Amino acid sequence: MIAAAPDVAASLLTAERVVAIKVVVAIACGALLAWGIVLRRTARPDAHRRLRDGLLLTLGVLGALCWTNLLKFHFGSFPVESPLGYVHVYDTFHYYAGSKYFSELGYTRLYDCIVAADLEVFSRREIGQRSFRNLETNRLERPTAVLRDPSLCTRHFSPERWEDFQRDLDWFRPRIHLWNQMTFDWGYNPTPVWTLAGTALTNTAPASRGQIGVLTLLDFALLLAMWGLVGWAFGWRTTCVALVFWGTSVPSSYLWAGGSLLRQGWLVTSVAGICLLRRHHTVSAGFFFGYAALLRIFPGIVLATLGFKALWQAWRAPGRRLAPAHARVALGALLSVAILVPLSAVATGGFESWQGFVKNSVADSRPSMNQMGLKAMISQRRDAQWEALQPLGVAAYDAWTAAREGGFRERRFVFAALVLACLIPVALAVSREEDWVGAVLGTGLLSVVFLLQCYYYAAFLVFGLLWSRNEGIGVALCGLAAYWGVVQMLSDTWDIVYVWYSLGAIVFVVFAAVALLRSEPGVAEASAG
Repeated sequence: MIAAAPDVAASLLTAERVVAIKVVVAIACGALLAWGIVLRRTARPDAHRRLRDGLLLTLGVLGALCWTNLLKFHFGSFPVESPLGYVHVYDTFHYYAGSKYFSELGYTRLYDCIVAADLEVFSRREIGQRSFRNLETNRLERPTAVLRDPSLCTRHFSPERWEDFQRDLDWFRPRIHLWNQMTFDWGYNPTPVWTLAGTALTNTAPASRGQIGVLTLLDFALLLAMWGLVGWAFGWRTTCVALVFWGTSVPSSYLWAGGSLLRQGWLVTSVAGICLLRRHHTVSAGFFFGYAALLRIFPGIVLATLGFKALWQAWRAPGRRLAPAHARVALGALLSVAILVPLSAVATGGFESWQGFVKNSVADSRPSMNQMGLKAMISQRRDAQWEALQPLGVAAYDAWTAAREGGFRERRFVFAALVLACLIPVALAVSREEDWVGAVLGTGLLSVVFLLQCYYYAAFLVFGLLWSRNEGIGVALCGLAAYWGVVQMLSDTWDIVYVWYSLGAIVFVVFAAVALLRSEPGVAEASAG
């Protein structure tokens, strides 16, 4: 009976049941926060304080555990030896190989070189039947060119580096269940600034259980540091609210990017910037906001939001000068560019790597099924849902992509009108709130302006920090996490799920802006410390 216990636990904690548990935790936290609001409004803010604090702390710990899927991580999707069950081997491979061999692969040759290396393991006929993403165009096709001439890849390697590349592939290949679908993915996409750290770390040794185990633990260390900063800047209660959302958010589940190589750096630097801004360390905040933007580009929306506020206030100020705090944030952001961009150029073979990144980003702009945002909603067409396209494959994917692109073109003016409608309340709220609150609202604009993969919505955890400013936003944030979980449980159409996710995110952002507009500016709620 004792030996069978782990099997019983595994059968109980299925992916579906873990999602249900996340919904329960999010609802429980929302109810607890709502109870606090009721007590405050009935002039009993300290009633049951010890009980409420104990429950909030418990839910915060549960939230952190929920992020790991209650220590089930990827539910055994990747057959790696214990204790590496937390590793997302498939995702790690892209970031590991792409950065370690960046000087040979650039942004366009990763899949060419997988095909060339696999010729020594699989038959030419088997490889020729695979789907292969041409990273020059991001279109799916057959790998005929590399099969005819493997030197299209190998000529970029020295004999020693090609041997290293093959040895690393030999380690990853048996640990990735769907290796024959590897070249279906989207290649290596990080900026040269991300590559600066990635290439230094991955070139320390050949791929092995020890090296991969250590490298993939770095994200855990960064996240611990991030949550420490949140506690320092906002207090433990607010930290618990943000933890609950972070852990119960289904779109940004551990399944996507947890247990990979430096996948949380953009999130850590973004949150660190808000924490430092809250504590009035403005130059450091600007540096971290700039670093986040250089890691993933889209976090630059926070700097754009703060820039809007700075210019608005300067326009209204005597002499039309920037406020000193805004000038210091700008200085920090400029320092990040001045330091990190040249260093990344040195590490990646010159400023041409940035040109390659821009070109790759343009090619990488085609729709994918796990993207969220206003554009995903506008682009969806009822006559082109993914599950309706049979048989699935290259032709089906091209048809789905063309339908989404066509749907957006047909409704682009509706999209522009909705963007403006969402921006107005956010801009009004930003213009009258503290800078750190403006940075949080700017983060929310990710859902309005960009078309991003679902896992980047982990950034919405920063709205949990607004609980110290407006308790109702904390309740709504828990509601958003619960709503996402319910959508996941009830929907059986893959791409429609992300449309409903997107709707919830956009409604929440507008609600948060309106809630701040309806409250007294710059004053924290009495019981939300």
